Amino acid sequence: MPIVNQFESHFVLMFDNTAFTSAIALANPTLTSVVIPVYVRAMSGQIIDQRTITLGPYSHTAFTLPDTWASTAGRRGVVEFQASGFGVGALGLRFSGSAFTSFHVLSNFDWLVP
Repeated sequence: MPIVNQFESHFVLMFDNTAFTSAIALANPTLTSVVIPVYVRAMSGQIIDQRTITLGPYSHTAFTLPDTWASTAGRRGVVEFQASGFGVGALGLRFSGSAFTSFHVLSNFDWLVP
């Protein structure tokens, strides 16, 4: 399974919620809480949504993008994650009916956040 190295603190997930449903799983492999500012960008690069996710020590979360960010429904774009400290593990998922697949998130991606 493709997964971002646990040391990554800045990565993006490309999403396509036009013909699929995109999802992500995040895990905090450390003893301390991790704060993750998240920016949702349209294909043009414009920020269309943002929020902060906090993961407690040794915790994880998984969610579909349209359920978490309604702004991603029926759209394509990217979600940018900027974890603090040690970083997090991340796995992208894509669903179509009863079939699903995992895919890489992109690390070492440098985008200028306002």
